[in-house]
Amino acid sequence: MSDMKPKKKEVAAVTPPKEKATPKNTKGTIAKCTCVSVYQDSVYGKGMRAKNPTSSGGYKCTVCGAK
Repeated sequence: MSDMKPKKKEVAAVTPPKEKATPKNTKGTIAKCTCVSVYQDSVYGKGMRAKNPTSSGGYKCTVCGAK
């Protein structure tokens, strides 16, 4: 048993995680839209809607999805 050598530990190569593609503008905005939302009318004003940025660079309404 004296001829047994300790086994070398195999170490997997560590690759850095790939960065996800994100829109240039990551902040939403408030803009006019023709859809109906009683809640957003009371918060942002009549006809004003919260909009999220899209990957193509525009904004999309959080209520109706219109660009």
